[in-house]
Amino acid sequence: MTNFSSTLPMSELFSTNRLAHETGLRAALCYLDALGGHSGLQPAIEHLLSHPRVFAYIVSVWDRSAEMVSQIVDDFPTDAQEYRSSLACNMLDNMSVYALALPIESLAREVAKDIGRYRAFVEGAHPVFCALSAMKFADVQSLTSAESDDRVVNMQASQVMRKRNCQNARVTIDASLFIKLGMAVPSTSEAATSLSFGILAELKKILSFYLSLLRRTELVGDIKALLFPNVEESAKDVAPEVSFPEDAESPTEESAYPMVQPMKAALFFDNADGFGEWQILISTEAYKHLREHRRADQKIFKIIYKKIKHLSHGQFSTDNYKRLNGPDAGIPVFEAKMTKDLRLVYQIDCVPDQGGESERQVIKVYGIYRHSELGRIWNALGNHLARRGAEYRRRCIFRTKSTNDVILPASFPPTEPQPEVLASPLDLGAKDMEHLHSLLVYE
Repeated sequence: MTNFSSTLPMSELFSTNRLAHETGLRAALCYLDALGGHSGLQPAIEHLLSHPRVFAYIVSVWDRSAEMVSQIVDDFPTDAQEYRSSLACNMLDNMSVYALALPIESLAREVAKDIGRYRAFVEGAHPVFCALSAMKFADVQSLTSAESDDRVVNMQASQVMRKRNCQNARVTIDASLFIKLGMAVPSTSEAATSLSFGILAELKKILSFYLSLLRRTELVGDIKALLFPNVEESAKDVAPEVSFPEDAESPTEESAYPMVQPMKAALFFDNADGFGEWQILISTEAYKHLREHRRADQKIFKIIYKKIKHLSHGQFSTDNYKRLNGPDAGIPVFEAKMTKDLRLVYQIDCVPDQGGESERQVIKVYGIYRHSELGRIWNALGNHLARRGAEYRRRCIFRTKSTNDVILPASFPPTEPQPEVLASPLDLGAKDMEHLHSLLVYE
């Protein structure tokens, strides 16, 4: 069966209008997955580089971008002439300019300095390479005569040619080009070759820096914001800078929002003001719901926000800790009542910490739904998650002892990967199956 995305021209497949929607983004990433290795990806990369903000966004969200980045860096040219017409050169030219647009408040001070310094180096490398290729160096050995009695004359000729060569370099070559890179004008062909290799090594390091920068989870929201500047808040799905205010007049609450991040970012936010020990992960669908409620009704939005904050403090009660799926549905999924009709659906999950030295319980929010929308899909979700094994289930259902009506998240030693437990096929219709897939895939 032909993949529909493969029949679209790349200009349409990677258009911002399509990428702004989940289905369009999924189609674009599937297309890249199908291309295979670096050679197959190159035409697509070249197309994306003509739209740097699209390229940056794709690198930031594609789960296989690490493989592409590694291959691009490994294939970095080792010859200056080859570099000037290479994919790496094109990428550096575009990414060094693009990175200047990232908001400085989202960057560490040293990273911000490196972005400016590296852009100057990338920009300055081109004219230096051109100057090096234009420079002519005298072959001292060719001046040596076979006549032994002419040694003095030949030595003088060599000295003259060396002097003339140096004068030529200083007169016809703009030394300021080299000074900008912190380098001296070479006086011999050997020195020029060594300089060229040194510049290429630095450019390779800089390219690795830029590509790694694009894959930082804390910058995904800013990267998306640069691509979709006219879509209200759409770019802030994973951005730590988005405010999530409980009270518009309270500046202290604005820093609380970094606690709430999409699952894909998997960020940990223990020190966010106003939130408790439980780390909160927000699914793509849940974040969409949050944006919708924020635009539609600030009063409802504040109720949802407060409920999430209460959960982060481990303040579980009969109205926010009610099991939604059946007792035989594997992993428990819970609902938290917010209004007469609205429910926040979440799960107690267990994920590795940042260092991988332990696993810790977290709260994973799947979405905000009307009571009438709570169907059989949550039984299917619990059963599907239970395939991860008995130990995973034990860690999800374990609760620490309550202290002053507060339950703190538990921590566990890391576990070895377990084989997936076989289970009966899920009995869901096409629409529910698609919904379940989106909950599982876009974490």
